[in-house]
Amino acid sequence: EIEERYGLTLSEVVEQIDNEHKVADRFIRPWRDQKRTYLKLLINQRKDPKMVGDTLMFSTHQTVLASLYKDRLDADWMYREEEDEDRADEVNALWEFDYDEMGKPEHDFDKYWDASFYGIGVEDWSHFDRESLTPIPVMWDPLSSYFDPKAIRINGNRLGNGAARFLGRDIGRTRSEMDNLGGYFNLDQLDEDEKAMEERKRNQQARDEARGTESGFDEIVKNKSYPLLQWFTFIKGKRLLIEAGNERQTIVRISPIRTKYWPLQEHRIYPDPHFLLTPGTPDFTEDKQRARAILQNNMLTAAKLDVLPMWLFDKNKIKNKQQLRDWKAGKWIEGENVDANSAFPLTKPSIHQFTDNLMQMMQLN
Repeated sequence: EIEERYGLTLSEVVEQIDNEHKVADRFIRPWRDQKRTYLKLLINQRKDPKMVGDTLMFSTHQTVLASLYKDRLDADWMYREEEDEDRADEVNALWEFDYDEMGKPEHDFDKYWDASFYGIGVEDWSHFDRESLTPIPVMWDPLSSYFDPKAIRINGNRLGNGAARFLGRDIGRTRSEMDNLGGYFNLDQLDEDEKAMEERKRNQQARDEARGTESGFDEIVKNKSYPLLQWFTFIKGKRLLIEAGNERQTIVRISPIRTKYWPLQEHRIYPDPHFLLTPGTPDFTEDKQRARAILQNNMLTAAKLDVLPMWLFDKNKIKNKQQLRDWKAGKWIEGENVDANSAFPLTKPSIHQFTDNLMQMMQLN
C-alpha cells in the first residue's frame, strides 16, 4: 500500500531518514550538551550547601521573558464603516473565545520561555480541535529536536530559500495512544530503542539536577512509552511526516503533509538572518555568572574569617585546648600564668565594611 501510494519502499524510507538523522544529530549534539549545562546553572538545587549560588542567568532570563510575555489580548478588530460595527464586535468576541479555548496564555509563556533560554522555540501546528474549531499548537522540546544544518528558517523566506530539507524530534508514544490516533502499522515489531532511551535519560537527568528531583526513568511495563523518531522530510518531491522506532529501522507511520510548507514555526528573540539556531540569554550570562559566584564565595570565606578569624595561642598558658574549638558567648577558658589580673575578656574583631557589602549584595540578588 505504501509503495502504491508514494512509489517507494519502506527500506528506502529507512535509508533516507537514517542518513538525514545522522547529519542532524552530529550537528545538534554539542549544542544540546551546552544547553544541558545551562539548565544546571539556571536553578541549581544540587549545589554545595556550603557555597553561594549566583542568579544572574535566572534574573536576566526572567527579565527578558517578562518583557515579551502578555497573558491577554491587547488589540481589537476595528470596523471601517458604521454598518460593520456589530460584525467587529462579533469577531472580537470570537477572538477572545478562541484565545481562551486554545490555552493561548499558557502556550505563549512556554514559547517565549524556550526562545529566551534556548534561543529558539518551535511550534507544531499540525493538530486541530474539531469540537471548538481551534488549532492546538504544540511546543517541541529543543533538547529533543533535530534541525537541518543548512536551514536558515524552517520554511525559508517568501521564495522558500533557506528552508529546512528535513527536521524532527524524539517523542514517546504508548501503544494505546497510537491505536487511538490511527494510521500506525508495524506496532508489533516495536521494541526498546536503547540509544534513544539514553538520549532521553540525559535530558531528564539535566532537568532533575537543576531542580533537585530524582524522577529516575520510566519502568512501567503495561502502558510503557515507546521511543520514536518523528521526522519531517521530502521523499521523491513529496512532503511527508514519518515516525520510526527500533533505532529508526522500523517505520510505523507515514503521513502526507498537505500544505506547501512545514506546519512548524520557529520563534527567536535574537534572530540571525543566516543561521537557524541563535543564542539565548544563558549564552551571554553563563561566564559572568560563574565569575560572580567565584567572587561571592571568596568574599563569603573572607567574611567568615572576619567574624571568626584564626588565632595564635600560647600552648604553655592554655590548659585545655579543646575549649578553644567551641566558641560561644559567656564562656570561660582556663589558663595558667596569664597575667596579674584574675580575669579579662578576649578581644574579638569588628565586622568590616566588605562583609556588610556582601550581605547587601546577596539581598539585592
